[in-house]
Amino acid sequence: MIAQRNTLSARALKAARRLIRYNGFTERAQQIARKNPLLKLGEIAHSLDVKSSDIIIDCGANVGDMTSRFARTGASVFAFEPNPLCYSILRKRFAMTPNVQCFNEGVMDRECVLSLSYPEASSEWDALDATVASSFNVDGTVQATNDVRCISLSDFIFSLRRPVKLVKMDIEGSEIQVLNSLLDSKAIDLVELMVVETHEKQQPELLAATNALRQRIRESGLGTKIRLDWI
Repeated sequence: MIAQRNTLSARALKAARRLIRYNGFTERAQQIARKNPLLKLGEIAHSLDVKSSDIIIDCGANVGDMTSRFARTGASVFAFEPNPLCYSILRKRFAMTPNVQCFNEGVMDRECVLSLSYPEASSEWDALDATVASSFNVDGTVQATNDVRCISLSDFIFSLRRPVKLVKMDIEGSEIQVLNSLLDSKAIDLVELMVVETHEKQQPELLAATNALRQRIRESGLGTKIRLDWI
C-alpha cells in the first residue's frame, strides 16, 4: 500500500511539473531569458552559429525539448510530431513562440498515411512516457495505433526554396527510408547539417539496412554532414 501511494505521489508530481514546464507562458519566458544564437549540440560535441534567417527542422519532436533549444537561436523552426498526445502538448507549449511552427504529421520518403503504433500506459509507463516508443514499424508489443499523415521530407525541404541550417531526426526506425530518399533526390544538398538517431539496437531487423546506409554516406563523402551518432 505504501509503495502504491509513493507511486501515485511520484506520478502526481511529474504531472505537475509537466503542467508548468509545457505551458505556453513558461516556454515564452524561456525563449526570452535564454535566447542565444550559439546552438550547442553536446550530444555530438558540436556547435552551430545560427542566424534568425536560418531554418531548423525537428523531425520527431515529441513534446519539444529539442524544439525549445532550437527556437532560442531565433531561427525559424518546423517541428513535426505524429503522435497526437505529444502534438497536443507541443502545440500548446509553442503557441506563444512565433518562430516555431508545429505539425501533427510524420516525415517519410513520400506523402502517405501510416499507422503509428505505441505501447499503452502501464504501471511502469504513463501515457506520455509510452510515446517515446511510437513507431511506424509494428511489432508484437504494440497495443495502440493511430493513422497519421506523413509528408515527404525531400519535398518539404525543396518547398522552402532556401538552405536548411539543421535537421534533427529521431523517427524510430523510419530514418533509413527518409535518408535514402534525401540522398536520391539531392535534397540533402540543401542541408548544412543533419543529426540522426538510428534504431538498429532497439530493432535488430534494421541492422543490415542501417549498415548499408552508413556505407552509402561514407562513399558519398557526407560523413560530416550526416551524423548518425545523435542520442
